[in-house]
Amino acid sequence: MFTAHIFFCVMLAPVPECAIADDTRGPYEVEEKCISRLGEMQSALATLHPRLKVVAARCENNKGEPV
Repeated sequence: MFTAHIFFCVMLAPVPECAIADDTRGPYEVEEKCISRLGEMQSALATLHPRLKVVAARCENNKGEPV
């Protein structure tokens, strides 16, 4: 099972504000579905704020190890 996570920052002066977005639809049985969900999440985040930057995106397996 895989869960999608995105680490993102809103680049505001003088200090960026950062957070983690955890997927609420998963977990997914196969890695490909998790990766597809990461793309959906990144697209959704991009519409929230013009200065938002995705720093990292990953699928994590059920043991907590990044894929």
